[in-house]
Amino acid sequence: MTIREARPDERDAVLALRHAVFVDEQGIAAAAAIDEDDARCTHLVATQAEEIVGVCRLVPGKAGRLRLGYLAVLPWARGRGVATALLTDAAARALAGGFSTVVLYSRPGTVALYERNGYVRQGTRVVIGLEHHVMELRVA
Repeated sequence: MTIREARPDERDAVLALRHAVFVDEQGIAAAAAIDEDDARCTHLVATQAEEIVGVCRLVPGKAGRLRLGYLAVLPWARGRGVATALLTDAAARALAGGFSTVVLYSRPGTVALYERNGYVRQGTRVVIGLEHHVMELRVA
Protein backbone atom coordinates (compact mmCIF):
# COMPACT_ATOMS: atom_id res chain seq x y z
CA MET A 1 0.00 0.00 0.00
CA THR A 2 1.16 3.51 -0.82
CA ILE A 3 0.00 6.79 0.73
CA ARG A 4 0.52 9.92 -1.38
CA GLU A 5 -1.07 13.18 -2.41
CA ALA A 6 -3.80 12.77 -4.99
CA ARG A 7 -2.91 13.97 -8.48
CA PRO A 8 -5.18 16.54 -10.14
CA ASP A 9 -6.41 13.88 -12.60
CA GLU A 10 -7.57 11.75 -9.64
CA ARG A 11 -10.07 14.30 -8.27
CA ASP A 12 -13.06 12.47 -9.75
CA ALA A 13 -11.87 9.14 -8.30
CA VAL A 14 -11.40 10.71 -4.85
CA LEU A 15 -14.89 12.21 -4.92
CA ALA A 16 -16.39 8.96 -6.25
CA LEU A 17 -14.90 6.97 -3.37
CA ARG A 18 -16.19 9.49 -0.84
CA HIS A 19 -19.62 9.37 -2.50
CA ALA A 20 -19.67 5.57 -2.36
CA VAL A 21 -18.84 5.51 1.36
CA PHE A 22 -20.67 8.55 2.69
CA VAL A 23 -23.69 8.82 0.39
CA ASP A 24 -24.35 5.31 -0.90
CA GLU A 25 -23.28 3.36 2.20
CA GLN A 26 -23.98 5.74 5.09
CA GLY A 27 -26.91 7.68 3.65
CA ILE A 28 -25.36 11.15 3.97
CA ALA A 29 -26.91 13.75 1.66
CA ALA A 30 -24.91 14.04 -1.58
CA ALA A 31 -24.56 17.80 -1.11
CA ALA A 32 -22.75 17.16 2.20
CA ALA A 33 -20.11 14.91 0.62
CA ILE A 34 -18.44 17.87 -1.11
CA ASP A 35 -17.86 21.35 0.26
CA GLU A 36 -16.00 24.58 -0.41
CA ASP A 37 -12.84 23.33 1.33
CA ASP A 38 -12.17 20.67 -1.31
CA ALA A 39 -10.48 23.09 -3.69
CA ARG A 40 -7.94 24.33 -1.14
CA CYS A 41 -7.10 21.04 0.57
CA THR A 42 -4.43 18.44 0.26
CA HIS A 43 -6.12 15.17 -0.63
CA LEU A 44 -4.35 11.96 0.35
CA VAL A 45 -4.95 8.65 -1.33
CA ALA A 46 -4.11 5.12 -0.27
CA THR A 47 -3.44 2.90 -3.26
CA GLN A 48 -3.06 -0.83 -3.66
CA ALA A 49 -1.97 -2.14 -7.02
CA GLU A 50 -2.62 1.34 -8.49
CA GLU A 51 -6.25 1.34 -7.25
CA ILE A 52 -7.38 4.06 -4.85
CA VAL A 53 -8.76 2.23 -1.82
CA GLY A 54 -8.81 5.04 0.74
CA VAL A 55 -8.87 8.83 0.87
CA CYS A 56 -8.76 11.71 3.29
CA ARG A 57 -8.21 15.42 3.07
CA LEU A 58 -6.18 17.87 5.10
CA VAL A 59 -7.61 21.33 5.72
CA PRO A 60 -5.16 23.91 7.11
CA GLY A 61 -6.68 25.72 10.06
CA LYS A 62 -5.82 28.44 12.51
CA ALA A 63 -3.76 28.34 15.68
CA GLY A 64 -1.54 25.47 14.54
CA ARG A 65 -4.41 23.10 13.80
CA LEU A 66 -4.75 20.85 10.76
CA ARG A 67 -8.22 19.37 10.25
CA LEU A 68 -8.48 15.90 8.78
CA GLY A 69 -11.76 15.17 7.03
CA TYR A 70 -13.65 12.77 4.83
CA LEU A 71 -11.49 9.78 5.66
CA ALA A 72 -13.05 6.93 3.70
CA VAL A 73 -11.93 3.39 2.87
CA LEU A 74 -13.61 1.02 0.42
CA PRO A 75 -15.53 -1.71 2.30
CA TRP A 76 -13.41 -4.59 1.00
CA ALA A 77 -10.19 -2.80 2.09
CA ARG A 78 -11.26 -2.14 5.70
CA GLY A 79 -9.44 -3.90 8.51
CA ARG A 80 -6.22 -3.95 6.50
CA GLY A 81 -4.52 -0.90 7.97
CA VAL A 82 -5.56 1.58 5.28
CA ALA A 83 -7.12 4.11 7.68
CA THR A 84 -4.20 3.82 10.09
CA ALA A 85 -1.75 4.42 7.25
CA LEU A 86 -3.68 7.53 6.18
CA LEU A 87 -3.78 8.81 9.78
CA THR A 88 -0.05 8.19 10.25
CA ASP A 89 0.80 10.02 7.04
CA ALA A 90 -1.51 12.92 7.92
CA ALA A 91 0.15 13.30 11.34
CA ALA A 92 3.61 13.29 9.78
CA ARG A 93 2.53 15.95 7.26
CA ALA A 94 1.03 18.04 10.06
CA LEU A 95 4.28 17.94 12.02
CA ALA A 96 6.37 18.71 8.93
CA GLY A 97 4.04 21.59 8.08
CA GLY A 98 4.46 23.23 11.47
CA PHE A 99 1.06 22.25 12.88
CA SER A 100 0.83 21.25 16.53
CA THR A 101 -2.55 19.50 16.48
CA VAL A 102 -4.60 17.39 14.09
CA VAL A 103 -8.34 17.63 14.69
CA LEU A 104 -11.14 15.57 13.17
CA TYR A 105 -14.84 14.92 13.65
CA SER A 106 -15.65 11.25 14.16
CA ARG A 107 -18.97 9.46 13.91
CA PRO A 108 -19.59 7.30 17.00
CA GLY A 109 -18.77 4.07 15.17
CA THR A 110 -15.23 5.14 14.31
CA VAL A 111 -14.12 6.64 17.64
CA ALA A 112 -12.19 3.47 18.60
CA LEU A 113 -10.16 3.62 15.38
CA TYR A 114 -9.05 7.15 16.14
CA GLU A 115 -8.37 6.40 19.80
CA ARG A 116 -6.12 3.48 18.77
CA ASN A 117 -4.18 6.02 16.72
CA GLY A 118 -3.67 8.42 19.62
CA TYR A 119 -6.62 10.77 19.18
CA VAL A 120 -8.43 12.01 22.29
CA ARG A 121 -12.11 12.99 22.46
CA GLN A 122 -12.67 16.67 23.14
CA GLY A 123 -16.46 16.88 23.02
CA THR A 124 -19.23 16.60 20.46
CA ARG A 125 -20.39 18.70 17.56
CA VAL A 126 -23.16 18.48 14.98
CA VAL A 127 -21.69 18.32 11.48
CA ILE A 128 -23.88 17.90 8.37
CA GLY A 129 -26.81 17.32 10.71
CA LEU A 130 -25.19 14.38 12.53
CA GLU A 131 -23.50 14.12 15.90
CA HIS A 132 -19.72 13.77 15.68
CA HIS A 133 -17.04 13.47 18.36
CA VAL A 134 -14.37 16.16 18.16
CA MET A 135 -11.04 14.37 18.40
CA GLU A 136 -7.52 15.75 18.60
CA LEU A 137 -4.00 14.44 18.22
CA ARG A 138 -1.06 16.52 19.50
CA VAL A 139 1.84 16.15 17.08
CA ALA A 140 4.22 18.80 18.46
